[in-house]
Amino acid sequence: MTAMQINQGKVYGSISMQYLGDNQFKIYPDKYNFDYQPNIHNNANVTLRNIGTIFSGMIHGVGRSFSIKFQGTYKYRPTTKTKLY
Repeated sequence: MTAMQINQGKVYGSISMQYLGDNQFKIYPDKYNFDYQPNIHNNANVTLRNIGTIFSGMIHGVGRSFSIKFQGTYKYRPTTKTKLY
């Protein structure tokens, strides 16, 4: 996985995937919305997301949710630089 792919993945936050076998994955559709996430465990990432949502609402106005649809499958090909955890 390249640095560019990792940065692109950060845009989507968390995603749901299904392993199809033979190192292939499918990513399920998702919805981006502009709501506040509950943060009962004081997670820093959730706090930053909520702050970003507040400020973007102040700058750009209230957003409208939209669907994110992924197409195709991703075939994972490990490289010598890839670490699996």
